[in-house]
Amino acid sequence: MRGRCVCNLCNHRMEGSSQKGENYMRCLRASGRGKEAAKATGHPGSLQTKERMFVDHTIDFLATQVFSPEAVMRLRDEIERADEPRPEDREAKIMLLRSDINELQQAIDRQVLTFEKYDNPMQSVILAAECRIEELHNRKVMVEETLSVVEADKPSKPAPELADILETLPDLRPALESYNEEELAQLFDAFGVEARYNHHERTLKLSVTVYPELAEILEDERPLEAAGRRKSFIAGAGFEPATSGL
Repeated sequence: MRGRCVCNLCNHRMEGSSQKGENYMRCLRASGRGKEAAKATGHPGSLQTKERMFVDHTIDFLATQVFSPEAVMRLRDEIERADEPRPEDREAKIMLLRSDINELQQAIDRQVLTFEKYDNPMQSVILAAECRIEELHNRKVMVEETLSVVEADKPSKPAPELADILETLPDLRPALESYNEEELAQLFDAFGVEARYNHHERTLKLSVTVYPELAEILEDERPLEAAGRRKSFIAGAGFEPATSGL
């Protein structure tokens, strides 16, 4: 977990250490700034936690929130519930702008009717109507220009949904428990794992990064030079593509 753990009290990365055969993640940020600084921030002078706690929670997070088919189904349900027209949607913008143009034109037409009621062009009401028509016309021109830009901007290809990306990943749950430290480090690196630890609240927030190319990266063979051998990065996973329930 070295380089992946952040102390939520000072927002600095924790460092690894070994004591009596066990690995720890610790933050000594406050100790280097004196007792007063530690007291002011509430940061212990020496903050350390067993690395195994971070590793176990990360493995559980990946198993339940990334590799689990239930995670994909959960995400699809959330996406479907949130699948409502959004203001930033291109078609919604076009409809809204056209509606604004129509309303502005109607307002101009109402002002034009004012001229028919008065014969004197210097009448104050006429002068006010002229100013109003000019203002409405300028606004209408601006909206029409915006509409032209939006209509000319072709919709970009939608980005793959998170649920679609998760569905392409191999199910590594059967292999997670058998991975050694080096293999776990490779896995955590592939997912860009970050853990934010709050010592006071005893809370841990985990985040991972997934992207379309990740499935191919996970399935590539990786040399384990330190161990003097080569093996598939996902050996023992027993992955079979999901074909139902989604």
